[in-house]
Amino acid sequence: MSLVNSEGNLNRDDAVATLSRDQLILKFDVSVWYHLDPSQANNVYSDIGLDYKEVIVRPAIRTALINAATKFDASDVMSLQRDAYSKMVTEILLHELSGKGIIVDNVLIRNVEPPKTVSDAIAAKLKASQEA
Repeated sequence: MSLVNSEGNLNRDDAVATLSRDQLILKFDVSVWYHLDPSQANNVYSDIGLDYKEVIVRPAIRTALINAATKFDASDVMSLQRDAYSKMVTEILLHELSGKGIIVDNVLIRNVEPPKTVSDAIAAKLKASQEA
């Protein structure tokens, strides 16, 4: 997961692993663009502190990724429903961060990694179709 704030500062972290609706573990590599609401910045710093990213932003993102993933099958998130998943994550984040002085600009799903067994099966299927 990467968090990019309005100053362009990039903070990288490990991918977030979560269960899909069909109980497969998916690893998401995500970037979230956000910024502090200028009218609430003083409140954020005084009430939450300078580490507001670790206190409220990062946990909200992880929770949104996990909660949204339970609504989708793994194959859908990796292909046709990727945009719908991204929109759901964005909606959850907007709700969770509402009134906390954080404005979410965009959620970018950069990569979705399926379990190794699924990756191997996909590779075998592609290989078989190419050989045929």
